[in-house]
Amino acid sequence: MAAGRSPIRRTAGRIALLDPEDRVLLSNDAWGGRSWWCTPGGGVEADETVEAAALREVYEETGFGDVVLGGLVVRHHWRSVFLDVLIDQHEWIFVGRTAGGLAVPAKLDPLESTFMQGFRWWTIPDLVATEDTIYPEGLGPMLASVLRDGLPSSPWVVDVDAPQ
Repeated sequence: MAAGRSPIRRTAGRIALLDPEDRVLLSNDAWGGRSWWCTPGGGVEADETVEAAALREVYEETGFGDVVLGGLVVRHHWRSVFLDVLIDQHEWIFVGRTAGGLAVPAKLDPLESTFMQGFRWWTIPDLVATEDTIYPEGLGPMLASVLRDGLPSSPWVVDVDAPQ
């Protein structure tokens, strides 16, 4: 990427998707020699709310059409080079519920197919204990708090510059 280029600013909707056993579904993504886990979701399209984008993206990535969207739990901001482009992304992460099962993408675009490696249902203790990279940072303790105490009065804010 050429130095001095302006970042692409994106707004994204994501869902910390919980099954009946209170496990959370995370996507394993990899690019540029790095691998991480994150909540499913993606960019907001024109004339689309963040909530609608989150539901659409989760359906496209996982095939789950039964998602019941809950409240906003995290506002995550990151800025990094991803797919050889400087991205300045502002994510709204909601909690949601599904009956669970096997995540099978319904509609991945060719670019998503290059970095999305698969999905895993994580227990909250496993998520808290892992040494794997999880985005947003602190997701495990945040979800443990939501399950124990309910939604926060205002969303947690996680603002980081990711490794280049």
